[in-house]
Amino acid sequence: MAWRKVFKGLGILSVLLITSGVIASGVFLSNLIRDGGLTPKYDEPKLDLVVADVDQGLITLRLPDGAEVAALFEQAGILGLKGQHSYNRVGDIVGASDREVRREFTEITGAPEVGEMVRLDSFAYEGDPTTALGMPFEEVYFTSPAGEFPAWYIDGDDDTWAIIVHGRNSHPDEALRPMPTLAETGMPILAIHYRNDKGLPSSDDGFHRYGLTEWEDVDASVRYALDNGAKDVVLYGYSMGGGIIANFLYQSTLVDNVSGVVLDAPMLHLGRTIDWGGQQMGYPQFILAYAKFAASLRLDVDFSATDYLARVGELDVPILLFHGMEDTTVPFSISKDLARARPDIVTPFFVEGADHVLSWNADPEAYDAVLAQFLAAIPD
Repeated sequence: MAWRKVFKGLGILSVLLITSGVIASGVFLSNLIRDGGLTPKYDEPKLDLVVADVDQGLITLRLPDGAEVAALFEQAGILGLKGQHSYNRVGDIVGASDREVRREFTEITGAPEVGEMVRLDSFAYEGDPTTALGMPFEEVYFTSPAGEFPAWYIDGDDDTWAIIVHGRNSHPDEALRPMPTLAETGMPILAIHYRNDKGLPSSDDGFHRYGLTEWEDVDASVRYALDNGAKDVVLYGYSMGGGIIANFLYQSTLVDNVSGVVLDAPMLHLGRTIDWGGQQMGYPQFILAYAKFAASLRLDVDFSATDYLARVGELDVPILLFHGMEDTTVPFSISKDLARARPDIVTPFFVEGADHVLSWNADPEAYDAVLAQFLAAIPD
């Protein structure tokens, strides 16, 4: 009888230990999702490359000793080059080794010194429309349920406005790349901020919600455009901004005022995006499934509601869809599925060799030409 009590006690202890281990692992894994995807990040990326040489329109960049491959180190195309006190631009790769890359170099604010730390930047431009592109603009404000938000406004003589929604932890300067092409159409441009941007009103819980709440800010920006002379709008979204636009199209009463949509590497399925990131880190699928389950319980992450592909049959607006085929952030398969599901409204432009939101960088002329053709086909 005494042994039975001992074994019963050991069994209870084992269950408690297993249960506590399961709970602890769930907390740990869901915290990875919280810290990596839900919590806004405002820190500037580190300068992670050393200038080894600058000479006759070329620059050699080197990985510091012991460093892993830097972001964008092997990415072809046009990129910004951010230094401590400079911003310039690099182009095609003309030579490379394991630790160095040699690229075409265009000086903008002053060439960096040999030995200076720099980093590559996907935006390719720095500043605002005037300092980066010579385009006059003004800062305007619109109000959503979350608060008041600024936006860059570039005037135009058309009554169709382009409203640009940047990606997660980003800024309207992400949209400087296509602005000249947009402006050539005569469209006024509104590049907006939204909740959880640095220094601006946050969501109630302080988390990114991948369109479930942020769509209200896009709704307010569309209403601002309509109140200030727009007849209709073209929505342009990068990454998470694409997911925000998707939910706007499903939720807003203003959807009939949207005449076109441009999506660049859109995050249209949060669950698959988390799986893709976890797979690249070596996590097996059952661990990722448990992490998402724990996040849904602890952090109120609604993975079903952020599957914007599930409702694509409801969409009724022309969509231009850009996506880099080597995207390591948002799986390229998401855009392939959208294009396959709605070939009647989706014009895909998929770019070989391009990582996340780098389709323009890989081939600016082709990107701009496709964009201009799409915009010209939108009915007046």
